[in-house]
Amino acid sequence: MQQVEKRIEFLEGRIEEQVMRIDDVRDGVSGLEERMNRRFDLLDQRLDQRFSDVDRRFDAVDARFDRVYGLLIFMLVAIIGGMSGIIAATVQK
Repeated sequence: MQQVEKRIEFLEGRIEEQVMRIDDVRDGVSGLEERMNRRFDLLDQRLDQRFSDVDRRFDAVDARFDRVYGLLIFMLVAIIGGMSGIIAATVQK
């Protein structure tokens, strides 16, 4: 009977060791999860910053195209006005 009790005590000790190891693994996984979440948050912040930089660049290019487009319209109106003036002057002669 004592031998059975010794075996049971041995098995209980082993089970406690296994439970402690499982707790250590659980704690390790939780720590890893927290670190990964922090890294992903930092990555999200960096990506948001880069996308906002790209948006600003596109806005700047869009503003330049608007200025160039306005300048081209002005030049076209000036050329048409000048040609109309030349045509009007030659017709009056």
